[in-house]
Amino acid sequence: MSTTGQELLIAGTCEPGFEGVRAEFEQNFLSRREIGASVCVQVRGRAVVDLWGGIADPQTGKTWDRDTVSVVFCTTKSAVSACVHLLSGRGLLDIDRPVVEYWPEFGCNGKMEVTVFDVLAHRSGVSAIRAPLSEGLALDPVAMADLIAAEAPFFPPGMQHGYAGMTFAYILDALIRRTDGRSLGRYFAEELAGPLGLDFWIGAPAAVESRIAPMLLPEVDLFRVARLLLAADPESVPGLFFGNTGGYMSTGPRNFDSAQAHAAEVPAGGGITNARGLAGLHAPLANPDVDHNGVRFDSAAVARLSTAHSAGFDHGLGINSRWGLGFALACDNRWRAQRPQRLSLLIGAQAFANSGLGGSAAMADPERGLSFGYTCNRMAVSPTVSTRCQELLDATYRALGATSSASGAWR
Repeated sequence: MSTTGQELLIAGTCEPGFEGVRAEFEQNFLSRREIGASVCVQVRGRAVVDLWGGIADPQTGKTWDRDTVSVVFCTTKSAVSACVHLLSGRGLLDIDRPVVEYWPEFGCNGKMEVTVFDVLAHRSGVSAIRAPLSEGLALDPVAMADLIAAEAPFFPPGMQHGYAGMTFAYILDALIRRTDGRSLGRYFAEELAGPLGLDFWIGAPAAVESRIAPMLLPEVDLFRVARLLLAADPESVPGLFFGNTGGYMSTGPRNFDSAQAHAAEVPAGGGITNARGLAGLHAPLANPDVDHNGVRFDSAAVARLSTAHSAGFDHGLGINSRWGLGFALACDNRWRAQRPQRLSLLIGAQAFANSGLGGSAAMADPERGLSFGYTCNRMAVSPTVSTRCQELLDATYRALGATSSASGAWR
């Protein structure tokens, strides 16, 4: 039985050999309190798992259907990073150059030497915003960019790393605007989502609103727990990340679940899609040097994405992490003594991913031509990949012949 007491209904397709993924997807509903969700696995661009099920809206009883979408929070960073790497591959943006060469205003308060590379590797030092954000300001990327440009780094740029949950994508959005002329949402729609045929939006049209599953908070105060897990100091990077969002990460009228937020281009976490959209976005990254209807990523560039450029203690998350360029890499913290510090990401050694506070995640593994996506509406109390998602990832790797993640990455 599902968490709603209704008969568990799973729809979609699952090819022979991937039954373990379907079994774990079902188990999420049966024992891990899933409510509504989708999972998609593509190998060499072909879907071998495309499943969805459960309830999209418990208040109305509306089921989670094939075209149900939801907010994917920081998994949106995969879309933002892919846009930047696409611009770079087309010669419009050099990620090794200082940000100020494209955005001069960014250079104040000790940020002159910060490179685009530093931003992508979460080592810019600009990991949060100190100035209090007014209600709804997170929905205005131009205004947010102005505030970020005025900020001083929290640590010496390039010397340490700290997950830039709020600022990362606004910085990259500003760079896209200054190099291409289009906003992030428009660039993504025209250069990636459109050519790839993705039901994926950063700034959803009005026609999509009726298909968006509302996000369901857990019984605990998710935002308070997240702050306590990461840092007790509200002026720290993680404290500001969760506590200074202009009402976006809250239960207020302009929060992530509002129609106004859905329609806005919120690069930090406002992407709206399903598992199929996430897996489809990562397919060109998992299969470089292949033309995907005009979308192509060079294998040498993709190799830089899956190389650790930042590793060790993360001043934004308060745990150990490893980062490539715009994506998280496999990181095994299971051996650590305290539970909050044991949060891990177990994927392939050459794989790279992003995850969202709500529980969604997406991954590309070029070694296997594998792309993966997972979305849900019951939010997880974890700033990294949730247990529900990790079980699906584990089953996917087992289906492809991987035997153990004891080394910290699936092999």
